[in-house]
Amino acid sequence: MNRYMMLFRGTRALTESELEQRAIAIQNWVAMVRQKGINLDPRILDQVVGTYSAKDGAVASEAASKDPALAAVVSFEAADDKAAEAIAEAHPSLHYGVILELRRWQSPAPRS
Repeated sequence: MNRYMMLFRGTRALTESELEQRAIAIQNWVAMVRQKGINLDPRILDQVVGTYSAKDGAVASEAASKDPALAAVVSFEAADDKAAEAIAEAHPSLHYGVILELRRWQSPAPRS
C-alpha cells in the first residue's frame, strides 16, 4: 500500500444550502471509501497565522498569498496511483469550487 495526501483549496464562499448539501455528499463519500477498506485521516486547517520567507539572511513576514488558501488535507492508503486517483476524483468537494491536489506521501530520507 502507498500513502497519499489530498490537499483541498477552496476557490469561493459557499451558501448555507451548499454547505449542507456538501456535508451530506462528503458523508456518503466517506462511507463509500470505508466500504473499500480504506481509512481516512482528515484535518481541517484554520486561518493562516503567518507566511514567512528568508530575504538577505533575515526571516521576513510575507503578505497573504492571493492563491486559493489551503483549507484541508486528508491522508489515506491505496494500492496504487490509479486507486488513489479514483478516490480523489469521486470527492464531492470538486462540485463546490474546490481545487483538489493528490500527492504521494513520502517519509523523510533517513539520516546516515
